[in-house]
Amino acid sequence: TITFDTLADGVYNCTAVLTDSAGNRSLPLTLTPFVIDTSAPVAPTALDMVAASDSGDSDSDNLTNVRQPTFTVTVPADAANVLFFANGAQIGTSVPTSTTVTYMSYTSLDDGNYSITAKSVDAAGNQSAAPSGLAITIDGTAPTTSITSTETGPVLAAGFPVAVTFSEPVVSTPTVTPGNGQAGTVTTDDNTIFNFRVFPDETGPVTVDVPAGTTADLAGNLNVAASQFSINADVTNPTILSVLRGFNGASRIPETTSLDVVSWFVKFSEDIIRPVASDFSVTGTTSPITISEVNADEYEISLAGGDIATVNGTVTLS
Repeated sequence: TITFDTLADGVYNCTAVLTDSAGNRSLPLTLTPFVIDTSAPVAPTALDMVAASDSGDSDSDNLTNVRQPTFTVTVPADAANVLFFANGAQIGTSVPTSTTVTYMSYTSLDDGNYSITAKSVDAAGNQSAAPSGLAITIDGTAPTTSITSTETGPVLAAGFPVAVTFSEPVVSTPTVTPGNGQAGTVTTDDNTIFNFRVFPDETGPVTVDVPAGTTADLAGNLNVAASQFSINADVTNPTILSVLRGFNGASRIPETTSLDVVSWFVKFSEDIIRPVASDFSVTGTTSPITISEVNADEYEISLAGGDIATVNGTVTLS
C-alpha cells in the first residue's frame, strides 16, 4: 500500500523505488497514472418536462396527469451520470450518451406540487450543485360533478334554474342531458359552476344528467358522471270545475235574493296556491271581495258591505 500526502487536482505519473535494509535501491517501477479530481462538475441546465408528458389543455404548463413524467436536461460533456430529484428525493439516474438527456421518472408521483431538480455527476463521483427547480403539478384525479337547483318543486313551464358544479375548473362546457325537458343556454363565470334553466315538457318528473367524460380538468382528467338530479314538474293549468252559489243557512242562495251577504263556492281541478281578490272580478256592486279556504282546491268568495244591501240588479262573479 502506498499512501500519498494530500494531492492537488491533476494528473499524476508516479514511479516507485524499493529500498532494502542495507540501503540498496531497486530500479524505478512505473505506476499506473491516476487523476485527482475533487471539483464539482457544471450543473445541468434547461431542465424541462417533455410536451408528450405535459397532458391537458396545455403541453407547456407543467400540469399533468402523467405520474411518471419524462424530462429533458442539458448536461456538461464530462457528465458520467445525471441524478434526478423531486422535492429533494431522488427519482432516477441516467447515463448520458450526449449532452441532452431524456429521462422518465422511475418513481410514480402522487398528486401534488413538486420541484424537479437534476445534478451532474462526473467520473470521479463529484456531484454538481442543483440549479433552480422546475415547478410541476401532478393531478391524476378526475373532477367530480354535482347537480343542484334552488327550486324544490313542483316546477312550472317557465322553467327552473340548475347549477352543475365541478370539484375544480374544467376546460369546456359540459354536456347536460335533460329528461322530460329542454336545457337553455349554459353559462359560467369561472369554469367550475355552470348555470342554465331547464324547461319542462310535460307534467311529471324532470331529470338532468351530466355523463362521464364530457369535459376535463386542466390536467386532462375526464369528469366523473354526476348523480342524476330529479324534480317534479306541473305544467298543467288548473281548471274551474264548478261555481256554485253559497248557502243561506242550509239552503243555497237563490238566484234572486235580498241578502246583505252573497257568496260563491269555486271548485278547481287540483290544489292551488291561495287566490287573492285581484284574481276575481265582480260587476254590479262595489262590495269588496273576501276569500275563505274550504279546501286546497275549493274557496268561498264572499261579498259583504259596500252597496250590496241596496243593489237592485245583477251581480256577476268572474
